[in-house]
Amino acid sequence: MQSRSSTGDSAVRDTAAAQYLRALPVTRVILVFISIAGWLILISHALNFTALQTANWISVLGATVVSTGTALLLFWLDDSQVNQRYLQIGLLIPLFYTGTLIQNGYLPVTFAPITIVLTQCLYRARGSKLLPYLMWLAWCLALYLSPVQEGQAFTLRLMLVTLVFIPITDPLLRQADWSHHTKTHLLKLFLILLLVVVALLGILHAIAGNSFTVPVVAIIACAIAYGIVAKNKTASHSVRAAIAALVLSAYWFGVIQNGVLPTTVVGALVLFSFLLLPAYEALFFSLALVTLSLLPPISLDASQLDFEPVPFFARHFALTLLLIFAFYQLFRTRERE
Repeated sequence: MQSRSSTGDSAVRDTAAAQYLRALPVTRVILVFISIAGWLILISHALNFTALQTANWISVLGATVVSTGTALLLFWLDDSQVNQRYLQIGLLIPLFYTGTLIQNGYLPVTFAPITIVLTQCLYRARGSKLLPYLMWLAWCLALYLSPVQEGQAFTLRLMLVTLVFIPITDPLLRQADWSHHTKTHLLKLFLILLLVVVALLGILHAIAGNSFTVPVVAIIACAIAYGIVAKNKTASHSVRAAIAALVLSAYWFGVIQNGVLPTTVVGALVLFSFLLLPAYEALFFSLALVTLSLLPPISLDASQLDFEPVPFFARHFALTLLLIFAFYQLFRTRERE
């Protein structure tokens, strides 16, 4: 297999078949857990269990049946027997997901990051770079049309995190080469995107009359991290640990200042840890991060929010755990190559 030390358009790309094969372990993990989550939501809805209820059970049922059927098919067939067209049936899942967003508003947004990763894994043919952006725009339109307009600050952050995932996940599946240079390039791209997101949120904070301190601290932390990565210093374990500590400190400063709101970007920090650290180390770093991030919602005064926090955060952190294991599968696959 050829390789080049570049991740631009001139870099060597694997064929669609090779990309599907690389995505299969991740696809299986996501489909199984989404199936389990879907059935739990449907059973809870039938039993009138508030924490996992849904207003639009028909779309949830459709997505759950498709994910379960596709997961069973993938486990029934070995890798060599999997046809690309079988996987593309799974694209019904993000379409059903659009329906749940229209009906339920903020609550299904917790599924957005993992659903966009699944969408990219399910479709690697022509237009695979464009499709996730079209899906993301469709979800934004669905949220705009939804009669449920609670939790807008949380929804905005989750959708921005989802958007950041797209240009990072695509090269992870597409590039034939997986070298230190490739991973460093993706880490720099991620930090640039994170800087843009933080700056945008800072502007919105200022417009709303809130303090700009947290965005400034986050921008400084990301800029320092980018400078270190750009100088190609990440080969050193101590430097990688220092970068992780720097970004984590900025995150916790945001939690201290803004309470539960910054926990919505924990998925982005999970991706950051896998880009920075070896997959095995990133797995434990991410699990520890999510465990610590549970503390703000546990001590939260529900009267501070304009929505019911238990269903939202139960889904958010459960799906963040799924995201961790999905990225672990993908990065371990790349490292073994």
